[in-house]
Amino acid sequence: MNAVLVAAMAVGFVVTGVMLLLKLDLPAWLVSRALWLHGFLAVAGIALLLSHLAHVFLTKHGRDYLSAMIHGGLRRETALERHSKWEAVAGSTSSGSTGGPPAGSPDDSRDAPPSAAGPAPATEESSEPPVARM
Repeated sequence: MNAVLVAAMAVGFVVTGVMLLLKLDLPAWLVSRALWLHGFLAVAGIALLLSHLAHVFLTKHGRDYLSAMIHGGLRRETALERHSKWEAVAGSTSSGSTGGPPAGSPDDSRDAPPSAAGPAPATEESSEPPVARM
């Protein structure tokens, strides 16, 4: 729905902008309507942007999603509240931040071979730090 609205607004901006910019020999009433529509689209676009930002910063789950985009992990409570189907996939084995995709998802690298998952973590037997290979 959002993509359709943005695409329609973009088409409206292009059509009315061309009409106003090229100063074609168009009737005055048509230029007037194009100017009104161009202004309306600008005000609507700004209002939609501000409402989107307000939703992100003023709602709890909006802040959780913003944090997930920045830090890469979604709080378990938010995931279960907003996306209950993840519980069937993830199970109830982890707590706190999920820190990534649900267990068992195609993006989960926990069951991948060590070469695909990155260097192995240091163990108690080894006093040397893990070596990152390039």
